[in-house]
Amino acid sequence: MVRKFILNACVLNVGGGLSIYKVFKRISYSKVFSDYRIGKNKIKNIIINYGIRIIYEFYFKFKFGKNYNFLYLSGLPPLFKHEGKVFCVFQNANIFFNSANKNFLNWVFSFDFLRFLYFKIFNKNVDVWLVLSSESKIILVNNGIKEFLIKTLNIYDEYKKLFKKYKLKKKYDFIYPATFIKKKNHLNLIKALIILSKVNIYPRVLFANACNVSNADKLKYKFLIKKFKLKIHIKNYSIKNMSKAYSASKALIFPSINETLGLPLIEATFFNLEIISSDLPYVYAQITPRYTFRPNNPYDIAKVIKKFIFSKKRYNVSLKSNSFDLNNFESLIKLLK
Repeated sequence: MVRKFILNACVLNVGGGLSIYKVFKRISYSKVFSDYRIGKNKIKNIIINYGIRIIYEFYFKFKFGKNYNFLYLSGLPPLFKHEGKVFCVFQNANIFFNSANKNFLNWVFSFDFLRFLYFKIFNKNVDVWLVLSSESKIILVNNGIKEFLIKTLNIYDEYKKLFKKYKLKKKYDFIYPATFIKKKNHLNLIKALIILSKVNIYPRVLFANACNVSNADKLKYKFLIKKFKLKIHIKNYSIKNMSKAYSASKALIFPSINETLGLPLIEATFFNLEIISSDLPYVYAQITPRYTFRPNNPYDIAKVIKKFIFSKKRYNVSLKSNSFDLNNFESLIKLLK
């Protein structure tokens, strides 16, 4: 029996999820269902897009029968069990309390908790879980998914095709590409830069794609940057233009507290950037960094930044390979068809 393949990429309109979508979109599908961005209101976008996803779920159930397989990119399982095979790419480490770096009450009253409940109720509707790092596999196993249902997927070669190297002047000492959400830890990085400013050290730092910031936080960050005369530049880039941002930077600084994958760690290796990062397991799943710090300690971040700036040695960071690559997945799709 020949089966067609459906790609469901709902609720992936910003950040790393959107980048992953661009990689998987290269594969041939019968139909692709994706998101809509309606204005800049984050809450409104979430409500509308999750509403659209639920409508799609009923549409899939009654429109597509046993002749169809499905690939879900949002990290959340389907609402219904399908007759065909269902693959789901896991991208949501922060839905689990042990990975979320929140106190219990904050987690329970968060949107991540609702996604956690959804995951627990419907995860049996997935036939194969696809993860993008060994750390993600461990997270799934620790949360009740059988190991034989999980495949680690290497997207490095395909993902690299989204970028292009440029020979540009190195305007920035560090680049940090991340949206302004709590787990990305911008505030502790800013505090570290304030500590360095008191000893007349002012590294040039690019906050790339630092969108999704509340007005209150935006005012607070701008106040601190202005007060201490920090050399922080905040700019938004398309995925295509991120190549220029990386090419104009000397190193990646990555203080994120929690990541399922940590795409900038991968991206930085494409541009041969030095990497200084949080001393956390998700980092070591991708690379072996030379410079690490405790992400919740601004003094430790400042100490490591200073050490890096005054070091004359440079260290080439290479990616660790995973066991299953995107070409294997494309072969699997052909077999299923």
